[in-house]
Amino acid sequence: MGLGCRIFGTSWDCGVSGWARVVLHAAGRLRINKEPRILILAIHKGEAIGKAVEACLEYWGIDDKLFTVTVDNSSSNDVACAHLNRMVRRTGCVNDGKNLHVRCIAHTINLIVWDGIRQHGVCIDRVRNALKYVKSSPSRILGFKDLVQKRT
Repeated sequence: MGLGCRIFGTSWDCGVSGWARVVLHAAGRLRINKEPRILILAIHKGEAIGKAVEACLEYWGIDDKLFTVTVDNSSSNDVACAHLNRMVRRTGCVNDGKNLHVRCIAHTINLIVWDGIRQHGVCIDRVRNALKYVKSSPSRILGFKDLVQKRT
């Protein structure tokens, strides 16, 4: 499989389901399978995740082609990425592993948004309650629509 691929990246998510999902993405073409390789891990310990990913990369013959690892901000992911960083120092890596560990931008944005919601929660709750009040009665909805039309 490694003959048809040049660079690989992995991403994983240790959500609330109790399982870790690791997805292997390839830049290039896979000769055997064009779908991402997916590992399901029951262990959330960072070192165990790192060892499992390393074992799979070695088995697939692509341990020297790893480019990035995209993860959320979990501390176990930091440990797993540190393990993979040690691996790429032995096997070699694109750009000497400088860009190996990449934080998931969606997770980072989610953390920022929730922080903003916590800071402005009272205002958001007031808007939600006002909407519930208007939506709870057909006459209030009509009155609201009339106000909107008068303002525009």
